[in-house]
Amino acid sequence: MRVAFLGLGVMGYPAAGHLKRAGHDVTVYNRNADKAARWIAEYGGESAATPSAAADGKDAVFACVGRDEDLRAVAVGEDGAFSTMRKGAVFVDHTTASATVARELSSVARESGFGFVDAPVSGGEQGAKNGQLTIMCGGSEGDYAKAEPLMTAYAKQCRLLGPSGSGQLAKMVNQICIVGVVQGLSEALSFARAAGLDAEAVVGVISKGAAQSWQMENRHKTMLAGEFNHGFAVEWMRKDLGICFRRGQTQWREAPGHGNGRHVLCRGRGHGRQALGYLLPVCPHGKTAGRQGLNEAKPAKPYHHGDLRNALLDAARALLEEGPLADLSLRAVARRAGVSHAAPYRHFPNHESLLVELALEGFAELRGEIVAAAGAQGADRIALPRSERPICALSPAVRLWRG
Repeated sequence: MRVAFLGLGVMGYPAAGHLKRAGHDVTVYNRNADKAARWIAEYGGESAATPSAAADGKDAVFACVGRDEDLRAVAVGEDGAFSTMRKGAVFVDHTTASATVARELSSVARESGFGFVDAPVSGGEQGAKNGQLTIMCGGSEGDYAKAEPLMTAYAKQCRLLGPSGSGQLAKMVNQICIVGVVQGLSEALSFARAAGLDAEAVVGVISKGAAQSWQMENRHKTMLAGEFNHGFAVEWMRKDLGICFRRGQTQWREAPGHGNGRHVLCRGRGHGRQALGYLLPVCPHGKTAGRQGLNEAKPAKPYHHGDLRNALLDAARALLEEGPLADLSLRAVARRAGVSHAAPYRHFPNHESLLVELALEGFAELRGEIVAAAGAQGADRIALPRSERPICALSPAVRLWRG
């Protein structure tokens, strides 16, 4: 078949190559013409100066670009592919983009007489090179039937999941799952090192049990070695989770379950081209580790939770300053401190123990006020000063002291 491929990035370059090796007549377009020239030198075929020139008269047009705006540019922008696509053809989009833009372009394609399939991929750079990608698709059954035989050139799993936009929504599910696993693995390896354990040996044991995951099997060695120059980049995962959050805000007001993952990724903004997990590892006390390998030879540091304890108490104080006592919970404190929901339990086994800690602070502060007042007024009669700060909000016990 005569096909065009728009975008020769980490995923698009090998995917287009698989199509060529499968015997299809492939024309490529890339914003960087030098990369298109390298692809031609490696695989043969032709290149075009614009998306419209590449798509002209083709049976299928594939795109794999960066963001919503990049997709709109190559599809319906100036010299976009939609302007020259023939009736009955199909446009297959492998970009990880929003379901909104997928539905928008699907509508335009339908009005123009050709099909559209949103088909984001998973499997990473290595999966693309090996022709082992997983593809989640949205669109009509007829359009999918045209695209599927072509996509099998570089996919091990390809499935239609619903109407336009369904593929992109499924990809968001995929990304939420991945970022949670990667963050957990990163924190676990950092914990192992801080505790003085042989992290490689620990992984060798736990990877045979319920903790096993693809990320653990394929990424723990590079994470321990501090090698983050390959694989899926942090900045692209941040982009994908941004789509999740925007969708979550309209669907549930707050997308559940992945807020902390986005928080950690945001802390890695200065390393956006580093591989995911690949994230700067998160130490058990909440600080990001350095970029050195986690198993570099260095004196083992005693593991402590001091910084976490103070961060949790600061978060609790801030919550009490802003709202009623009823709003204070270990879960709310964890969210405010930017740590996992399990973190507070390292220091406070339950909600009441946190209240006791805050109450003791209140008693200490009140004792200071009483001593100061006694020194100024004499010991026979003490007028307890009223502070502007609502110390009495710290716990019900302190209210008994304040009256």
